Amino acid sequence: MKNNCNENFDRTISSSKLQISKAEFADIVSDEINLFIVQKLRHAIWKISSLKKLMKIKFNIFKSNEKEFYNKIKMLFNKKIIYIVGNFKQFNNLTKDLENLQFEQINSLLNNINLEINNIFNKEDLKIIDELYLVLVKDFIAIKRPPTKFLDLLENREVLLNIILEYKNKIKEFFSKYQKDKNLGDDQNVISLFKDLNKIRLLELFYKCIIIEKDSKELFGKEELLNILKKDGFLTQIENYLLLLLEPQFEIIFPQYIINKITEQVKQNYISKEIAIICLEILKKEYIDIYNEILDLSKFKEFI
Repeated sequence: MKNNCNENFDRTISSSKLQISKAEFADIVSDEINLFIVQKLRHAIWKISSLKKLMKIKFNIFKSNEKEFYNKIKMLFNKKIIYIVGNFKQFNNLTKDLENLQFEQINSLLNNINLEINNIFNKEDLKIIDELYLVLVKDFIAIKRPPTKFLDLLENREVLLNIILEYKNKIKEFFSKYQKDKNLGDDQNVISLFKDLNKIRLLELFYKCIIIEKDSKELFGKEELLNILKKDGFLTQIENYLLLLLEPQFEIIFPQYIINKITEQVKQNYISKEIAIICLEILKKEYIDIYNEILDLSKFKEFI
């Protein structure tokens, strides 16, 4: 599924404001089930029971092991990538009690799943959980960009003209195909790259040097990683030189586009106004925590 979030909201979150690193986030969404959940939540607030039905069709593992599904949800919740909401009576004063009470109550329910004996669930707890809703509060962009700033630097160096011309042609050829990729926004190679610190550190050499001789001492003993980076399209070889073919980008973003999705779902009577307001309050709190700025939701609250 194409990730169009960067078309709607392109503001990334600085690492100092994050409770999760890029490497950890990339590792989480490298799992196809976690990625599927995030992709679905980009487009709607989902009731847990509805998402569970969909995932039983998509992933056969959940047909015989429902606990695995709930553990995936619990992990994404605890990492604060998603939020689980319900219209609980305790949450009358949202601004004061939202975070503590939501986490306390929901974690209590989710923890009970791990306490089952002989694989028997507490059916009442599962009924409560299945009636809750999921809202995405952190998203990501994983794409490849042309290394334009590196091209500029390269042209200012004493490098053979034929190498520069071939380098430009290789970049042009790669991105003419890449732009047609339907999964442009969730590039699996970029996700895999950012969860592996050894690959990142090796690629950082090329950010500094732009062009490195294949037999350079900096690359000694790194042949296996270099071959992976070339196979995945991050590096290219021209004559006896290795060059950065593209600039990988993995950014964690605040999904402001979800706000419009909430109002659409209220219009369609998929979620109640009460659930919508709770979701908006959660998004508002997340936004303020990240950017220390006020997110004006007045027009959305008036609408719903």
